[in-house]
Amino acid sequence: MEMDQYSGSPGKGDEIFMKIFKYYKTPVKLIDDPRTEALGLRNVTEWALYSFPDRPGLFLIRNPFTSLGQRFWIRKCLEEYPRKPGKSNIDIDGECTDWWKSCYENGKYTEENRNDFPEDLAELSDVIAQYLGCDGFKAEAAIVNYYHMNSTLSAHTDHSEEARLCYHAVPKIIPSNTCPWNEELFPVHCKIPAFKYITQQNNILEQINQNADNIEWRKFQNYIAQSRINMNLRQVLYKNQKSLSDSCCE
Repeated sequence: MEMDQYSGSPGKGDEIFMKIFKYYKTPVKLIDDPRTEALGLRNVTEWALYSFPDRPGLFLIRNPFTSLGQRFWIRKCLEEYPRKPGKSNIDIDGECTDWWKSCYENGKYTEENRNDFPEDLAELSDVIAQYLGCDGFKAEAAIVNYYHMNSTLSAHTDHSEEARLCYHAVPKIIPSNTCPWNEELFPVHCKIPAFKYITQQNNILEQINQNADNIEWRKFQNYIAQSRINMNLRQVLYKNQKSLSDSCCE
């Protein structure tokens, strides 16, 4: 959302943006995925994919969500994901919800803290992973962070994550000049696709379309106008593992 300031006609902001990121006009693996519309995503042909030249494997997809899709996932993060069985911590930086909570005291995930992963979030991550050509990726752990405009996150490393050993932080939350979740609220009328993880398939369209009602959306609008939400999805097990106790080499 912070990158919205660079949208529109080319200008100084676009020049800075293009110097930082390398743009792929053709995605790594273009797939016409029938699940996108039902999950609040734009057609993959509309996505813009960027990479950091000095950080192989790190990609940025420039807002693949529809306006209604943004409302859907914002609401999920505020209304559903903080509930049990997810575990929540509240501190001065905000609330953190984690499925398969990482024990940062010893830097390891544990089976004792493992819960069922949300089906819709697993489906969303699978669509994006397929688009990037990461066919073997499976979301098994997630953290949802909630930031107010005055929130910060100091520099740290995540020792449980091989890909996150570099220091990273959130030094500042930048207000958005626009409200993309309020722009084009077109109801979804697609056929229910063949989902990989979602079992209650008949409910997904009803859930996403209810957010087109501005009265229904009002309380979530009040929150997101002053806050930001960040979701981190991670794979914990190797492809041939069922649990942490299984050998990763079998």
